[in-house]
Amino acid sequence: MVLKLLTIITLACSMECSTIEVTPQAAAIAACESGNTKTLGSVSWRASNFNDNGTVDTGAFQFNSYWMWNLEKPWMLKKAFGEQWEDVIWEYRSAGSAPEHIQYEMFRSVWNDGKGWKHWKASQKCWSQWMYINSDGIATWRD
Repeated sequence: MVLKLLTIITLACSMECSTIEVTPQAAAIAACESGNTKTLGSVSWRASNFNDNGTVDTGAFQFNSYWMWNLEKPWMLKKAFGEQWEDVIWEYRSAGSAPEHIQYEMFRSVWNDGKGWKHWKASQKCWSQWMYINSDGIATWRD
């Protein structure tokens, strides 16, 4: 049996840390959602984009204010942060105002080892330069 080592990519932080280690998948999604779309690891932790439907996508992974970072519909926050979800949303009213490690923890929860890729389907054309969807429907890193 061949074991594949988990690769970690170090990204620059903008607030509470000097660097943060993330998976390549996180670096790819961040590059496509808030970075320059071509450079793996390019990221804007404070990115903010307003949608036509009145919602806002914020942070490196562009978490939507209705579906993912919402006090009234907190299911994603509960999944990511358990009993501390209320502390997170009261302290950080948007993903873009949350520290990098909080954004990354939310990404890891939503990404769900590649099963949650559909949350970033809109940017799939971009991140498919680094990943593909395998026959099991899981986003997989290209070797």
